[in-house]
Amino acid sequence: LVAGAGGAARAAAFVGKRLGFKLLYWNRTPEKLQDLVESFGGDVIESLDSLTADQREGLRVVYSSLPAAAEFTVPEELLSSKGKDLVLFDANYKPFNTKMIGDGVEAGCTVIRGSEMFWWQGVKQFELWFE
Repeated sequence: LVAGAGGAARAAAFVGKRLGFKLLYWNRTPEKLQDLVESFGGDVIESLDSLTADQREGLRVVYSSLPAAAEFTVPEELLSSKGKDLVLFDANYKPFNTKMIGDGVEAGCTVIRGSEMFWWQGVKQFELWFE
């Protein structure tokens, strides 16, 4: 599931398609998702509460590129049913613990923070620069 519709969401959709994921998209303004669907395939959902049983079963990764102020999170019922089988990746690096990351840690999910993404971007840039 990709939450957001900007450049970081586009990058996540690109990677998800390359990895063979069935892509789902959610955004506060659903009309902005049409370009992602046309470019990478997948389905737009109206809310995380409206996931079908098959979508819930197949959900493995939630990637949020939404601003931290949006306080985006995954419904408690979904967190508790998926637990350690769900990866939550929040592109935000400030604050260190967003609402989604905090909820995910409590539920036992694997979490990836934006600060980790920045770190690995820097490592790769360094490697490319000094090849």
